[in-house]
Amino acid sequence: MADYDAIIIGGNTPALVTATYLAKDSDMKVAILERSQWIGGTAMTVEMKPGYKFSPAATGERGRQRGRRLLS
Repeated sequence: MADYDAIIIGGNTPALVTATYLAKDSDMKVAILERSQWIGGTAMTVEMKPGYKFSPAATGERGRQRGRRLLS
């Protein structure tokens, strides 16, 4: 297993910003752990219906979309 200087639990927007600053400005090796298949929290956009993209946070659809794989 790799060694990390920081481990961040959760891949929401503030966590991603924090990880970026730690990795870029402090030259730290950072791991982000997210239980969901998506990262970005409320800043993500998903195609919930063919041809239509939405923010799950704005539509209340996030819970219904858990089964869809958006990132490989």
